[in-house]
Amino acid sequence: MNTAPLPLLDEKAFRQMCHTLSRKNGGAVTEVDTDTAARNFYSAKLSRYDQPVFLLQNIHYPYAAFAQRDTSGGFIWISQPEWLQLPEGSVRFLSPSELTRD
Repeated sequence: MNTAPLPLLDEKAFRQMCHTLSRKNGGAVTEVDTDTAARNFYSAKLSRYDQPVFLLQNIHYPYAAFAQRDTSGGFIWISQPEWLQLPEGSVRFLSPSELTRD
């Protein structure tokens, strides 16, 4: 049985992807959280006008998704915002239906 820890995806690459996405879509990165002590994802808040969205990326696999904050401070999966065009790349963005499958 392989008990080696999973490799961590590059925190710097996550930050760079968020800033590139924001810049190319006329938005801004207003918050980045890469503290993974109690969770397995990086998060960033991207904003354009009054339409903030959180981008969450798994720290072990190249999967990401979009979310909004709920009233308890957790996240609710949402579809890709209309204003946000995604580039081709190594990260796969998952839809809410993909994220809630068994």
